[in-house]
Formats: sequence, C-alpha cells, structure tokens
Amino acid sequence: MVLWLKYNMETWSEVLEKFKKTHAIRRDCDRKTVKQFLQDWRIIQYLRGEVLILRYYFLTKLLAYT
Repeated sequence: MVLWLKYNMETWSEVLEKFKKTHAIRRDCDRKTVKQFLQDWRIIQYLRGEVLILRYYFLTKLLAYT
C-alpha cells in the first residue's frame, strides 16, 4: 500500500482508505524532520493533502487516548 500511495493519487476514496490503513507505518517511522517525512509521503504535498494531514493528526490523537 505504501508504494501505491507513492505513485497514485486517484481514486480519492482509495487514497483515503490506503492512507488510513498505513497510519501505523507513518506513526512509527523514524524520520527526524518534517522535510524527511514529506519526502517519504509526497502524496501529502499534492491536491487535497491538507485533508490527509488532518485525518492523520486526528487519528493519531484518537488512538493516543484509547
């Protein structure tokens, strides 16, 4: 799924599904800087990237409290 997200941006519903399923990979990554993180997850920089960031942020917060 990570490779799929690296090279695909459509369909949006599939992007959202795969992005959600790869949450643990992003959460556990050992990137030291935001720049490194964005290089690994370039899809965040594309159209609608802010939606992915918000979903990632809120999912991380939600899981932290469970």
